[in-house]
Parts: sequence; structure tokens; C-alpha cells
Amino acid sequence: MEINAENPINLNIYTPQGSIVEAKVTNVKLPMADGEAGVLPGHIKYVGLLGTGVCTYQVAGSNTITKLIIVEGFCNLMDNTLNLQADEVILEDDIDKDTYAEARNSLKETISKGHCEDPERVFAYKELTIISAIDKLLAH
Repeated sequence: MEINAENPINLNIYTPQGSIVEAKVTNVKLPMADGEAGVLPGHIKYVGLLGTGVCTYQVAGSNTITKLIIVEGFCNLMDNTLNLQADEVILEDDIDKDTYAEARNSLKETISKGHCEDPERVFAYKELTIISAIDKLLAH
């Protein structure tokens, strides 16, 4: 399979609520559980665990890079179709900077007071990871 914009990747992003993105793209950068992965047309078959972080992609025929937050899940790539099944997706337009700033402070306080096995602290840590990803998305 040739790597070019004339043979774009079929990108599908799903959450438990349904389909979030269906697009033909020329490249995708994914947050993986153990780092990041880049996908171009013609990539070999791939299955992986998604981490929490920024996902970027470029729609075929456009110079615009779309960014969104992926919150854990898994991906599979086969026959130039990339399917992402995420626990949650946060679109850049849905981010309220003030709300996340307040939540960050509250979560840091919860983490600092809790024991490492305290369920509230574990939940706060996961939520803080999402806020860190949002910070990264907004910084670019």
C-alpha cells in the first residue's frame, strides 16, 4: 500500500455514547498507554492500548490539524482503517479553561491528603491526568 494523501486512513473514533469522528485523514498521532504512536497511510496492522492524552489528525485535503483528548481505551488498525474505542473524548471546543483550573486545584488537594490506596485519591489522580492532557492541548 502506497503512503500518500490519495490513499487516506479511515479514522473512526467511538465512545460508549457512540461515534465521535468519522473522517479520511492523512496522519494521526495517538496517546498510547506506553507513549505515543504515529499512523500514516499504509501502516501495518496494529492493536494497542490507548492512554490519556492529546490525539491529533489531519483531514485529507486540508492543512488543518484537529486536536482532541482521548481518555483511555484501545485502537486497532487494519486495511487502512483505524478504529479508536475510547472511554471518553473531549473536543477542543468543549473545554472551559476556568472550570479545569478550579478542578485542578481541588484534585491536587485531594491527592495530597489521601493515602495511596484511597479510592478518592486514585480517582483524583486519574482526573488530574485528564486535566494535564487538556493543559497540553491548550498549550499548542
